[in-house]
Amino acid sequence: MSVFIRTAKKEEAEAIGKLAAETFTETFEWYNTAQNMREYNNSHFKPNHILTEIEDKNSILYVALIDEVIIGYAKLKSSEAPEELGTLSHIEIERLYVSKNFHDKKVGLALMNTCIETAKQKNLDVIWLGVWEHNPRAINFYTRMGFQKFGSHIFQLGDDAQTDYLMKLNLK
Repeated sequence: MSVFIRTAKKEEAEAIGKLAAETFTETFEWYNTAQNMREYNNSHFKPNHILTEIEDKNSILYVALIDEVIIGYAKLKSSEAPEELGTLSHIEIERLYVSKNFHDKKVGLALMNTCIETAKQKNLDVIWLGVWEHNPRAINFYTRMGFQKFGSHIFQLGDDAQTDYLMKLNLK
């Protein structure tokens, strides 16, 4: 079983949105209200929203496939830097989602390596991300990849303000 990583195609917006909603729900529904989860999924993972992200010149969406089925995806985004990064050139990993059935199959690692390689090709100083403080699996994965905590910010999920740790990987 080999994983293939490539940039997302416009016609995959619906499949990516479905995967995103499923993985987001699998990961976070235990802590959040059904209403907050539904609102977030509806505002972020509908096909038209994903298509806009695929077409956005400031974003890159990568899909992970096994046997031509999308099982994970990552979104890189050129965004405003957290003040802690100062003037360092940077890119954000806004999302890195893998279907629960493929956890521990190195799919997340393949997506992460692709994101890091893209940032290096762009000659950036830092790649960074936000990760929920109550997601130890993800925090441990990012730490093993060499990311270090450098701050925090609020992630608003419906009516619930949650804390995300900001983590970065220095590329130079």
